[in-house]
Amino acid sequence: LVSRASAPSMASLAWRGVARALSNPRGRRCFSACTDRTGSAQSLARVMQEFALPVAVPTRDIVILKEPSAFYECLASGVRNARHRVVLSTLYIGRETEKERGLIDALAEASRRGVRVSLLLDALRARRLESGSGSGSGSTTIAKTLADSLLATSSATDCPQVSLYHTPRLKGLLKSVVKPPYSEILGVAHMKAYVFDDLVVMSGANLNERYFTDRQDRYVCFRSSALADRVAGLVGLVGQYSYRLLPCGGLGPPPNGVDPVASPKSFSKSLRSDLERALEPRAAVSETSDALAGDLLRDHALVFPLVQLGCVGYRQDEEATEAFLGALRSPSSKLSVSSGYLNLTRRLERQMMQTDAVLDFITASPMANGFFQSPNPSKALIPFVYQKLTYDLVKRMKARCGGGREVALREYHRPGWQYHCKGLWYTPGSGLCDPVATFVGSPNYGYRSADKDLEMQVCVISACEDLGGRLSGELGALMEHTKMPDLEHGGEARDSLLVSLSSKLCRKWL
Repeated sequence: LVSRASAPSMASLAWRGVARALSNPRGRRCFSACTDRTGSAQSLARVMQEFALPVAVPTRDIVILKEPSAFYECLASGVRNARHRVVLSTLYIGRETEKERGLIDALAEASRRGVRVSLLLDALRARRLESGSGSGSGSTTIAKTLADSLLATSSATDCPQVSLYHTPRLKGLLKSVVKPPYSEILGVAHMKAYVFDDLVVMSGANLNERYFTDRQDRYVCFRSSALADRVAGLVGLVGQYSYRLLPCGGLGPPPNGVDPVASPKSFSKSLRSDLERALEPRAAVSETSDALAGDLLRDHALVFPLVQLGCVGYRQDEEATEAFLGALRSPSSKLSVSSGYLNLTRRLERQMMQTDAVLDFITASPMANGFFQSPNPSKALIPFVYQKLTYDLVKRMKARCGGGREVALREYHRPGWQYHCKGLWYTPGSGLCDPVATFVGSPNYGYRSADKDLEMQVCVISACEDLGGRLSGELGALMEHTKMPDLEHGGEARDSLLVSLSSKLCRKWL
């Protein structure tokens, strides 16, 4: 054991573990060979600063992980080596396998050694009754497992904080009639962000076995105390409006006293106001313009945290993303869009059509969809409904373009694997450049993300060639497992009439 006095900081320990997951053949060269690269990054950053407060992060302190196993090792080392805080926001956490239990045990150990441990999960998903696979585990809930493993064994001074967000849309008679898992259709906490002292991991991945082994997602790590404070503060803000998990497994009231079920209107108004104050730019404190005037973007990235909670009327992410797309006016540029559940809102579809960029969509094939071969017949249909929606989207776009520009679709095919990646990559110029911007986080760019769920992503903008090369490497690694389908005859659904009807009825719920 290493004494506290001589121990290296968590930042160095966790960062060494993250950095080992990535080799950097391009070295640290951050000056671009593409003449419009810096100008493009500056223009996009000026657009984004109208919607969000950025954090400048040196590009050497950004690491892109490519595999689920590296994601798990990053999480595990982050919890083990944390000295001050661990903040996790996720839809759910697993409780059955060795890795899942190991992560929960590590959180308990971190709390016992004085680390502030805070979790934000969805209340409906966490209290859904599930059958355990372990010996004698029976039926229980994620909330009960966390209460027994983290809270019941902790003292009052070192007890972790587990907050359970509840949508204000499930209220009154509706709450008494609609039960989990169907109640989750109305909205969940879908935000995925993981903080270990000054290390931030942005992802779309939840915390269970498949996300640690064979469900492909994105994982971008930032070493930045300012960004860590911003993300942890946001999770804490939502936590103030969330129920508190008690050691007995029950729920205590939200700390701020506004109940989402009993007082949904007050809850929505107050939370929306607090999100605006916490996230949106104010002229007196914004220093982005000064940063853009220098050479900052050549070896730094500007990271813009974006949040969406449409059910309370807060649409920062949607508005910022649309403005970003509206700024893409170079006909030789390329926009890559990924979602495991691709179902663009009409607003995003129109905005993408108005760009001049080549469009490249990446999504899961039905076999790589998380609902493929579900024992529930209605859920088993979901992969084919998404495929139908995606094919219709791309065919509409191709028809409107009339051959004037390329619109491509790629489906992820990898035996035994599922595809869950979400995000955008924007590459300016004639295709000789690497991306200058990416969006990474939890939104799927569909109606659930826009109107129902709590979502968060970050927009990362930089002219650094080294970071752009790594983003290209990330995108290329995903492309290796994709195929371009035949849009007219390539669908895999067996009951096309039922799929077609379901896609029309369910489009705005997906």
